[in-house]
Amino acid sequence: MTAFFNEVWFKGDVEGNLFNLELTVPEVPANTAGRILLLGNLQASIDAALNNGVISVGNVLSITQKQYIQSITGDSTVAAQVQTIGYWVNLTFTSYVDGSGATEWQANYQIIYAKSNAVNKINGVHNLI
Repeated sequence: MTAFFNEVWFKGDVEGNLFNLELTVPEVPANTAGRILLLGNLQASIDAALNNGVISVGNVLSITQKQYIQSITGDSTVAAQVQTIGYWVNLTFTSYVDGSGATEWQANYQIIYAKSNAVNKINGVHNLI
């Protein structure tokens, strides 16, 4: 349940930060300046998730997890970054044609992160000599 609630919190925090950005600036340009604005807001959520334990730094990823990360990113170095610093983020812009025939732009982000693991059981031994 912890992983589920952490995921819900993280997605909500990202959505809130991006929504506040859209309310604050007149427009988010589909260029380097817009990329910086969007990545800055994503990083704020990532930093909060690192701070409160949602994203875990230094998790050892299984071979299957590493292969999955490579398959969805096309990059063999991303898994090492997720394992080392806990996350990887990417942002791209794509264009599409709306219903009226006008070309519109959208930002697409992807965050891959290692979840924090919780201790579910504690074992101990007491030896009195």
